Amino acid sequence: MIELIWILTGGFFGGLVRGTVGILKSIRAGRKIRKRYLFSTLAASALIGMIAGLFVHDDIKFSILAGYVGTDFIESLYKARFQEYKKRK
Repeated sequence: MIELIWILTGGFFGGLVRGTVGILKSIRAGRKIRKRYLFSTLAASALIGMIAGLFVHDDIKFSILAGYVGTDFIESLYKARFQEYKKRK
């Protein structure tokens, strides 16, 4: 049970790091970040990281990496779909 908590924490941390990197990129690009957007992005990143971490239950390092990469995958998928949606209109 303790191992599962560590895996979830690792995934959470990986997702949180990825969410923070995304927010910092947006700030650096000159976009205004609203508090609600900030917290929802970080919470979603952490949740996705936890879920991705569950798929890699062998090692905490892989769980952290899965959390980071899982969030990055979702972000890339969203951007691709958003671009496709903009082209249709």
